[in-house]
Amino acid sequence: MKKPSGTSYDSLYGLCRAFYSGVPDPRAPNASIKLPDYFLSAMAMFQLKYPSLLAFDKGRTKKEEVNLRQLFGINKVPSDTSMRQTLDEIPPSQLQPLFGQVLGEVEKSGKLKQYEAIYL
Repeated sequence: MKKPSGTSYDSLYGLCRAFYSGVPDPRAPNASIKLPDYFLSAMAMFQLKYPSLLAFDKGRTKKEEVNLRQLFGINKVPSDTSMRQTLDEIPPSQLQPLFGQVLGEVEKSGKLKQYEAIYL
């Protein structure tokens, strides 16, 4: 699979999706919800500005369910309890390289230049 590049929403989201697919899943191989769906659901929760996991779990409409599948590529949305239990088992060190990849794409684009501060 070709690694997405660029700084558009779609390319950065694709970079995250590709990264999440490579994170080792500590659960049983027959888990009904794939690990990337947990990560993507967590991202969607923040992007849709839900105040909590419970609100994300209980407050979704049918249209939002369709959007989660079509826009975010989430096959099955986990419950708040399942999301918390599963994501708590993933060491942050396994996700840290993603931040470097995203930052690298933004740096490569030159879009961080405008935020540089020059101290005299």
